[in-house]
Amino acid sequence: MKRAIRIDTRDNVAVALTRLAAGERVAVEGRAVVLGEEIPPGHKFALYDLPAGSRAVKYGHPIGRLVEGVKAGEWVHTHNLRSELAGPRSYVYRPLKPGGGLPQSPPPAFRGYRRRDGKVGIRNEIWILATVACINKECERLARLAGERLPPGVDGVHAFGHPYGCSQVGEDLARTRKILAGLARHPNAGGVLLVGLGCEE
Repeated sequence: MKRAIRIDTRDNVAVALTRLAAGERVAVEGRAVVLGEEIPPGHKFALYDLPAGSRAVKYGHPIGRLVEGVKAGEWVHTHNLRSELAGPRSYVYRPLKPGGGLPQSPPPAFRGYRRRDGKVGIRNEIWILATVACINKECERLARLAGERLPPGVDGVHAFGHPYGCSQVGEDLARTRKILAGLARHPNAGGVLLVGLGCEE
């Protein structure tokens, strides 16, 4: 399991992923560092000797300047690192010229299929549903033949077979009916063909 991570190849500090003990040897991208002190999880430690006044680099960017020298494997935190954001900053607001700014882009659109019941599908397919297991192969044959003659705007023809429908009673039958009804009303199905033998429940 990784114990520490260097976020960017330009970083001179690594981040502890768990509590690391003083004296522990930690490998970070092929570089082994012996820790000079305990490093709390989520905190930084130096990968190299960093002199006072040098910058700590994390995420590939300077995050502050060291106020004292830090050896490789030592904790880098607020006690030895200062932000360079302190002090006055000037700021002037300059609005964009009229007609400038970001280019106008078309409003977002969803290219789906709105059905009569208000549902929206992301596909426009024809589904062939078997009402009983004995008709599965015939449904697959119908789907294959219809798939060879797809009209424009139809994404595909698919058969949905199952091992049920024969001699079912009670809750078992109710579940099969519920699943078939759910498939028949699915918004990705622009058209549904129910195929049965007449002997099923």
